[in-house]
Amino acid sequence: MLLNTSSIVEKFMIRLFSILTLLFVFVLPGLCQKNEPRYNYMKLSAGRVIFGTGDVIGYGVCFSLSKNIIKKAGPLMGRLLLGGELAFETGVKNPKVMNPSVEEFFSKTFNHISNTILFANVTYYPIRKGLFEGLNISVGPSIGYTFQSIERQASRIFISGLQIYIRQSYLDYLNSILIGYRISAGYEYVIRKRILIGFRLDFSSHTNGDINTLAGLKTGFTF
Repeated sequence: MLLNTSSIVEKFMIRLFSILTLLFVFVLPGLCQKNEPRYNYMKLSAGRVIFGTGDVIGYGVCFSLSKNIIKKAGPLMGRLLLGGELAFETGVKNPKVMNPSVEEFFSKTFNHISNTILFANVTYYPIRKGLFEGLNISVGPSIGYTFQSIERQASRIFISGLQIYIRQSYLDYLNSILIGYRISAGYEYVIRKRILIGFRLDFSSHTNGDINTLAGLKTGFTF
C-alpha cells in the first residue's frame, strides 16, 4: 500500500525552509556581534543511530546553532544556551535475497527509516572552569518527518531455471509527522581558542512510539 503524502511533504519542507531562513537571518547576525560574550556555538555532529528496539541501525548527522544567555557565570551555572538543531537520521535492515535458508527467511525482514528532525533546545553547562567545564546536557521539544518502508509480507520462491530461491517482498510505506522530545548529554573541549571537539549521547522519543539512540562525535567553533 502506497500512501499519497506528496502534499504533506511539500508543506512540511516549505515550513522547515521558512524556519531555517528566519534562523539564519535573525539569529546568526546577533551571534556574530563583537560585544556578545564567547561560547556561542556552531556545531556539526555525526554518529550511529539505533532505531527503536535495535532492529534497525543507521547513521545521523546534526547541525546546530546556539547562543549563550548567561553573561556572567556563577556557582553551578557555567553556561546556559538557547538554540536549535537540524538532524538527519537514516537506517536500513536488509534481509538475504538470494538463497535464504528457511531460518533466515523468517528471522530477517526488510525495514528502512529516514527522519528529518528540528530540535529546539536548552543546553546547560554546570561547571565553570577546569577539565570538566565542557560537560553539558540539552533538552527540548522536537518536530520532524519520517519516511519508512516496512516489509508487510514476503514469499520464498524457487526459480527452477536458475535452481535458486529468492525472497519476494511486499512493502508498506508509512510516512508521517513526528512530534516528541530529545535529551542529549555530551562533552566538549575547546582547542586553539575557538575550535571545539567532543562527543554526545542522545535519546529521542516521538509519536510513532520509538525511542531512538544516537552516539556520535562533534566538532565546531565558538564565537
